[in-house]
Amino acid sequence: MPKFPFEGGELEYTVRRGTSARYIYFRFKKDNCLEIVLPRYSNQNPERLINEKRRWIEKKYRELSKRKPAFTGYQVLFRGSYYSTEAEFSAKPAVKINGQKIVILTPPDEAPKIILNAWLKRQAEDYLVVAAPAFAAQLGVKVKEIRVRNIGLWGYCTRRGVLAFSWQIITLPQDLAEYLVAHEVTHLSEFNHSKRFRKKLALLCPDFQEKEALLKTFVPPSRINLG
Repeated sequence: MPKFPFEGGELEYTVRRGTSARYIYFRFKKDNCLEIVLPRYSNQNPERLINEKRRWIEKKYRELSKRKPAFTGYQVLFRGSYYSTEAEFSAKPAVKINGQKIVILTPPDEAPKIILNAWLKRQAEDYLVVAAPAFAAQLGVKVKEIRVRNIGLWGYCTRRGVLAFSWQIITLPQDLAEYLVAHEVTHLSEFNHSKRFRKKLALLCPDFQEKEALLKTFVPPSRINLG
């Protein structure tokens, strides 16, 4: 993958052709890798384009680099706080919280990361099966099904009334998790982002615009292979 000098180090970037015949797009992917999308038939030099947009690239990269990831080193984000993780041998798999440490009890034939992932998923499920119906009752709608999955979105709603969420919702502070649940529940009533949608969302989460801004300080979910 090509790189260019950047703030005392190097920044990886990729180049691909888009569908537009005229426009050039710069965007950062979830791993903070810069993607340059060139017009279909462009022969422009990517390095020259990067130098022309360097000020914007540097500003955007600094903003994205401050976001909190779900995992960092031997730490995991849980309900808005970082916990160090430690594995201990045990006959049965389990997870326990000891102060600011998450202890993963691990049998010899199992991987600590898989046990931790399963525990986080259960924590998310336990939270969502209570929070989603509570918000739905306030709007007079019903949740048909709740799914917790390993997806690259915080959540989504289907027209059949199914709400799906990333298990990483449990890594967020409770007020942001509540905003996400309220957002998807509101889609059960308004399957759009119209003024009517925002008005109904405000009934569940009056400061939803503030929460939307705060959510951007966390790295969005991605499909994580913890095996």
